[in-house]
Amino acid sequence: MYKIAYLIISFLFLNLQPNSSLAQSVYALDQALSDAVRSAPASLHYDFIKKENLLKLKNLTSRYLPQVAINGQATYQSETTGLDISLPGISIPRLSQDQYKIQLDVNQFIYDGGTTAIQKNLADVSSEIENAQIDLDIEQLREQIIHIYFGILECGARLEIVGIKRNDLEAVMKKVQTGVNSGVILSAELKNLKAEMLGLDQLEDELLALKVGQIKVLNILTGRNLNYKVTFEVPMAIIKTDLNVASRPMYRLLTWQKEMADKSKKLNFSLSKPRLMFFAQGGYGKPGLNFLKNEFTPYYIGGIRLQWNMADLYTKGRDNQISMLQMQKIDVKTKSFTQQVEVKLATLQTEISRSFAQMNADDEIINLRKEIKNTAQTQLEKGTRTSSDYLMILNDENEAYINKKIHELQYIKAGYLYHHFAGDKS
Repeated sequence: MYKIAYLIISFLFLNLQPNSSLAQSVYALDQALSDAVRSAPASLHYDFIKKENLLKLKNLTSRYLPQVAINGQATYQSETTGLDISLPGISIPRLSQDQYKIQLDVNQFIYDGGTTAIQKNLADVSSEIENAQIDLDIEQLREQIIHIYFGILECGARLEIVGIKRNDLEAVMKKVQTGVNSGVILSAELKNLKAEMLGLDQLEDELLALKVGQIKVLNILTGRNLNYKVTFEVPMAIIKTDLNVASRPMYRLLTWQKEMADKSKKLNFSLSKPRLMFFAQGGYGKPGLNFLKNEFTPYYIGGIRLQWNMADLYTKGRDNQISMLQMQKIDVKTKSFTQQVEVKLATLQTEISRSFAQMNADDEIINLRKEIKNTAQTQLEKGTRTSSDYLMILNDENEAYINKKIHELQYIKAGYLYHHFAGDKS
């Protein structure tokens, strides 16, 4: 019955194609991590960020090119300049009230205070901040995959122990049935064992539902189509690695944010510097540069222009203080993050040590529980011990088996998480 339930639950949760199980028979944690990173929508952002930054840099570089503008206007004014005097033989014209002008302006920076170069640096830093944020999302995804994968392994381990207990119960039930038939054992003892078997069916259904649910989540995150026939490989234990917090995405994110604050400070300083540029104007209008010539004429003018916005000097000091405060806040965040990592690693190290110590005692506990169970089983078959006593002892042995499996998985999982949080990417 439990096998039928297994297949039904697997179908309902996974919605697999008929031959999907043939494509993958063994699956490993490293493969799951690789698949998750490859399938993550966030991974597409790296290329978008790179292309966007290249376009920003090209736009900023274009500031070094001559800046060209065309201006035109047609006006009518109520009064124009003129001399209201008359001289013998001399006619002094008065400008028309309607005036026209179309003009081409060309400006070329000779010195911009270093503003463009700093803004290009800011664009690069902004790109790195976005990349670090994506790295942070990927890091969280990897942690999620580790938890899900070991959750699947734990369900598999518990199912394996349930199978062992089922085999013991089936063997005992056959012998108890013989005892009941011969009148040595009461039928109530057999019913008690059957009730325990039904409880195993329920537990197995629950574990199967949990396992296939986790496989479904893993499929979503990895882009795979795994099913219940896949063997999830137990990873090798990882030896504890040294702390390399500088490689963590959050640390890089904070580092680049501090760099952004520093570049912003330099930009504020550059904006307070004077700008020097070459300019040229050429146009056609009525009047031209000669305001006494009331007709359409071409004209041009060229030279060097100095611009210095003195208003930036008013806020320069406060802007610098703001940038310094921003960098100090980031320094505090960095220290807080490093402290959190150290606390997390200390907790994981405790988990590793605890699991390892427990693993050393598990085999001895299992051997003792097995001997006790075998004795109780013999006594049950002879009618000198009740089924309730036997089931308690059987459950103790079952618990010992489970503890061994769980301690092994906890030890390996804690090692992987330590490796993950320590920032070791090897």
